[in-house]
Amino acid sequence: MFSYTDILSPTDEFEFWADQARQGRGEAKERAENFVDLFKPISKDYGGLDAMSLQDAMEIVDITQDTLDDVWRQTEFDPYPENRMAHLMDCIGKWGCKLVIKWVGIVMERANVLILNVSFTVSKMKSGQEITQNLH
Repeated sequence: MFSYTDILSPTDEFEFWADQARQGRGEAKERAENFVDLFKPISKDYGGLDAMSLQDAMEIVDITQDTLDDVWRQTEFDPYPENRMAHLMDCIGKWGCKLVIKWVGIVMERANVLILNVSFTVSKMKSGQEITQNLH
């Protein structure tokens, strides 16, 4: 049975399927391997939050949308569980919020050290808003 307490981040979900692919047998193993392959375009990106640039995050949001669509629409094996997908999407949304909070913190830190550059601040806030809108 799926437990939400086991998956706290997108990376946790990707690792779950990798573990299932290593430990499973027969069709369950093949199904897990299929999900591992489908998640490959994004599986490494979600671990590098601290080093991620705004442009990289915007690109990952686009790739994530395509990847989740591919996972959801695959027909080779039993469908991806709806409750898992909903929870994964929630984790991805929280990841995006953490990223925006990080950038806002950086902007505010710079504003405290330097003379407030309004266009820089507005630009970063708009980019953060765009990312969170794309996550919905």
